[in-house]
Amino acid sequence: MIEFNPFYLLFVMFVAFFIPGIIFSLGLLKKKDLPLFDKAGIGMGIGIIVPALISFLLFLAGVNFSYEIALASVGLFYLIAIALFAYEKGWEQLVLPKDPKLVLASLALALLMILSFWIRLQTYSPIFMELDPYYYMYATHLVIEHGGAPLNDGTAWYPMEVSHRTVPLKVYPEAIGYELYTHGGAVEKYLLSDLAGSFPPVLAALAIFFFALFISAEYKREFGIVAAAVFSLIPMYLMKTMAGESEIQPYAFFALAFFFAMYALAIKRKDLTFAGLASLAFLACMMGSSSYVVIIAALIIFIPLQALVLFFMKEESRDFLILNGIVAVGPVIAGLLQATYASGALSVGGVFGGTMLGLLGVLAFAVALHVIREKITDQENATYAVGALLLAGLVALAFTPVGDSILGLAKGSLGIATFTESLHKTIAEQGIAGAEFQGTLGFAGMVFDGALSLIFAIPSAAMNMLMGIAVWFVNTAFGAGITYTEKANSMLLVILLFAILALVHSFYRKITFRDLRLPLLFLALIFPISIVGMLKTKYTIYLGFATAAALGVVFGEAFDVADLATKKMQAQEREKTLKYAFMGLVLLGAAFAYLQFTAVGGLGKSLLVTSFQERFQDDPLGAQAKLRAVCAQFDPMGVSQDPICLASRDPVGFANLGINYQYDANVCAYSLLNNPSSVGTDEAISVQYRCMMRIDDYWMDTMEWMNKNTPEDARFTSWWDYGHWTNYFGQRNTVLRNEHASQEMIGDVAHGFLYGTPEELKNFMRSHDSKYVFFDQEILGQIRSDGKMTFGGKYGALNYLSCARNNETSVNQNPGESYCEFEHLWEQVYAPSGTQAQQCVVSSLSGKMGVVGFTLKWTPGASGTGQLTPTAAYCVAPVTLADGSNITGTYYLDQKYENGDLKLNKAVLSYEGADANGVQVFTSLYTHDKVWVENGELKDGWEDRKGKFYDSNIYNAFVLKNLPGFDLVYETPNREVKMYKIRE
Repeated sequence: MIEFNPFYLLFVMFVAFFIPGIIFSLGLLKKKDLPLFDKAGIGMGIGIIVPALISFLLFLAGVNFSYEIALASVGLFYLIAIALFAYEKGWEQLVLPKDPKLVLASLALALLMILSFWIRLQTYSPIFMELDPYYYMYATHLVIEHGGAPLNDGTAWYPMEVSHRTVPLKVYPEAIGYELYTHGGAVEKYLLSDLAGSFPPVLAALAIFFFALFISAEYKREFGIVAAAVFSLIPMYLMKTMAGESEIQPYAFFALAFFFAMYALAIKRKDLTFAGLASLAFLACMMGSSSYVVIIAALIIFIPLQALVLFFMKEESRDFLILNGIVAVGPVIAGLLQATYASGALSVGGVFGGTMLGLLGVLAFAVALHVIREKITDQENATYAVGALLLAGLVALAFTPVGDSILGLAKGSLGIATFTESLHKTIAEQGIAGAEFQGTLGFAGMVFDGALSLIFAIPSAAMNMLMGIAVWFVNTAFGAGITYTEKANSMLLVILLFAILALVHSFYRKITFRDLRLPLLFLALIFPISIVGMLKTKYTIYLGFATAAALGVVFGEAFDVADLATKKMQAQEREKTLKYAFMGLVLLGAAFAYLQFTAVGGLGKSLLVTSFQERFQDDPLGAQAKLRAVCAQFDPMGVSQDPICLASRDPVGFANLGINYQYDANVCAYSLLNNPSSVGTDEAISVQYRCMMRIDDYWMDTMEWMNKNTPEDARFTSWWDYGHWTNYFGQRNTVLRNEHASQEMIGDVAHGFLYGTPEELKNFMRSHDSKYVFFDQEILGQIRSDGKMTFGGKYGALNYLSCARNNETSVNQNPGESYCEFEHLWEQVYAPSGTQAQQCVVSSLSGKMGVVGFTLKWTPGASGTGQLTPTAAYCVAPVTLADGSNITGTYYLDQKYENGDLKLNKAVLSYEGADANGVQVFTSLYTHDKVWVENGELKDGWEDRKGKFYDSNIYNAFVLKNLPGFDLVYETPNREVKMYKIRE
């Protein structure tokens, strides 16, 4: 039985990361005007990064990771922290603040962080239903077991050289946590999965803190807390940072929020210390995720615009340059370390390549503006010089590597809203975003109806127009070819429009009153992300980040409008008015956050409902009484073999039977429900996330069989979705994997499954060091409860990629539009019923009648696409098999025997159901089984098959269970996965 205590892990994290981080921060920030709680929170963020960075640097220096290195990294950080704390006499600030409001705000933020952590923790599981997290967990596995990830681990894409040398600042905290949690124990995949999967709730809580601090750098702290509360409860963000989601996004949002908070404080306060912390956060984002492009894109927009504003307002820019120079140190070091880590030798490729050149380029532009201001005192000449500089900048954009970097970043960022590869069209998250975001953003994306739709129709229309203009601009500037579709009248559009108005007001105040404000920073962050997030499904989570920030700006500027409007009031009256305005805005913000928590799905509230009830897998004995009560309702004699009853009799024994028993979804569900006969909506949602979001039994059976019954160096050919599972749970090598390192190989596997012969598949496998191949129901369809197969599932993706690989379709066509795909589909027969049915005569001699059945005929159209036309092909009527049983079958309408009877089409019809018009749909199955009698002779139906689907390796392997040249070596109990090995 798997035993894991998340609270002990949390204790380990406090001791190893947070306590030394807090001590360090209290020393570093002693003289800064920040609430004590904020200093401690910053320290917690530092603590996640520094020990991991120490361990990683030691590995680069040739010292493999181990339990001793984990202790040494933490110990060294403690020494540094204590020394700084003592040097700065950090204890002198450990007093309660005089203003109780500061305590209340800190308490509110602390409670928000605890709530954010708690509701996310509820889903932890070693077999959480995800794909990508297991790639990163395997990297952590390699660090713990081997001291570090090798340069070429050979786990996938053979003969290409690949490694798990990626995102070290995400991997190493998990490795340190595991070593300290187990006291140097051996690596165990399920325990590691539980442990790594528990990091996202912690990172989410820290992200919420830094998000609040980011907004608070510009506006009142309470508005930052409101915006952070809304961000925390964005459904998409909540789902992507819940326990189990141990991929890069939880770390990315922690690092992004950390960076923008520190950067805003640095620019706002002209503070070198915060610039240094922003540099550290930038480094962490680059070395712990791939989302650093968000930072670079924002800085590439913000730095030159801010530099121009400073120039024309004749304000000092030296501090601005120094601060940004310090910030740029982080990514430069990160680029150097990343390139060295990936190549195994000192490399500067990551410093002067890619997007970094763009960042360095805009810094150079800002420096040039400063030099012009310093050297050219005449305003007119200085303006001419700036014009010349801008012209030079345009030339640089067009003809230099710096320009290539900036344009590449722009096109790359915008390209994520278009399709550049056929593969991308087969991945759901790469799809175009819809018109509504209510499901992903919750109340912040609520679609208006009724009276509200009339009230907000104009703001929504205005924002749609502005978004359309923005997309037109980027299409014109970068040749992106993006199509913007109008979004629904919603809260999202209203928030974004109000944010634009708010930032216009902020910029007005900056120009008019020369206030030190950051409208351009918020502009550079919020709106590029919003454009991309509203265009593509995958980036909706970033849209949530931008929307919450926009909401914080709206509340903050609303108060500043009140502040400006009351300037001429008497002091006492003004104070009173502003107090009411502030209280009103805070209450409005709190109401918004509450609705974000409860309304439009209310995922946060649903997870909280059962959060204090332990699941069976966490405490089998604790769940026994509840399971006994459930079992007694349908098994009073105590003889049922239902899993719920078995678990109720011997909980520990049941859990010890294996991973699928301890984490049985139904047993888990009944351990949570208070009244199974009356399940509320919140309970149902909670059960869905806490119990049902696990990898299916048959996949775990497959991975366990693989791990125990094949050689350690075995390599498995399968569709790419299952590569990470094969590596992590099966502990075996794979051919394809989820990171899509070779689209050519993905196309080759699709070809081998659908297009090629068994011999071609065998040759491909041998050339890629693979003897095993498995096929699963998901890439072909689904096995129904009656044991028959309904085709579909991921087959369309394989079909499209197979045809694309053979140049019979392309990225310019959508999946399903080519003739190649059509001829690789199964045959379906459509038989109208009732008044729509047309009778047909099978045999005039016997009087056998049937109804006309239709199949789809392809008619070529423009640009390689075609039209499907129903064509009368069969007479659907009863057929008597060789064993005397009767089934529904088909007879050719255009073929007859010598006696005039319609010729039999020897296909087994699998009934799929009827459509809305009453048309019955059948799928034709052709087999080698000799069950047909034709002219007195026993025959199979193979000669009657149509199209190329029935000759495919996937049909023969999965449906017929006969793949020439291969042996079936394993099949899951309910036939969902079939494993073959090349016959020696």
